[in-house]
Amino acid sequence: MRTVLITGFGPFPGAPSNPTMRIARRLCAVRRVRFAGIHRVLRLLPTTWEMLDRISAEIAAIGPDAILMFGVAGRRRTITPEARARNRGSILRRDATGGLPPGPSLEPGGPLSRHGGIDAARMAASMRRAGLPAAVSRDAGDYLCNGLFWRVSGTGIPCIFIHVPRPARPTLPAGRLKRTRPDMLALEGAAEIALSFVLARRL
Repeated sequence: MRTVLITGFGPFPGAPSNPTMRIARRLCAVRRVRFAGIHRVLRLLPTTWEMLDRISAEIAAIGPDAILMFGVAGRRRTITPEARARNRGSILRRDATGGLPPGPSLEPGGPLSRHGGIDAARMAASMRRAGLPAAVSRDAGDYLCNGLFWRVSGTGIPCIFIHVPRPARPTLPAGRLKRTRPDMLALEGAAEIALSFVLARRL
């Protein structure tokens, strides 16, 4: 049986509610014929730098065939699969416990960036074909979303990180939803497309 590890993040400074917790939970629970025979493992991660060492150990224990990660980017209005992780961490933005990375480089002496082995541009295109606002991103930032993607992409396991915007309030008129941000239902649909895309790689 193929195994896919699916992760979301908990709250962090400035974001007391993180939509990726709900997105990841639902993606692990939803029943679809195309997901039959896939073992989906859920991990909801604390937004702390020390989490990176723990997730490395968990990945080794789980042994997934692929890893699908979600994080929220509050200023974005589109769903953005990340094309690469960068070897950098912000020494100005504190995590949920007030901690900082050990330095501006996540891996001193390491490469400037690396890829997860899953085509972010093609994934974004598959979301757009479904009518969802999506675009490939080449900069995952310098916070824990990028830190997680950097750490996981170093395992050699096919992986991708997807940033989602804060969901639009369902009370907004339908016409305004398209001009602002996708709602939670759209984000959950994008997550299903992402999983289907990963599975199509014939893991």
